Amino acid sequence: MNADPIELDEHALVYVSEPQHPKYHAPSDDDIQVEDDDDDPKEDPEEDPS
Repeated sequence: MNADPIELDEHALVYVSEPQHPKYHAPSDDDIQVEDDDDDPKEDPEEDPS
């Protein structure tokens, strides 16, 4: 008896399933859009509407 658990029979079938989800796409900086509502002037002191 062979004690090596990773050794496969040369005729063993191996099934590799297709991924159910597409590969993850990490958003780049160009994909990110930030909306800035200027309702609160205290929120961002660098923006001075006057």
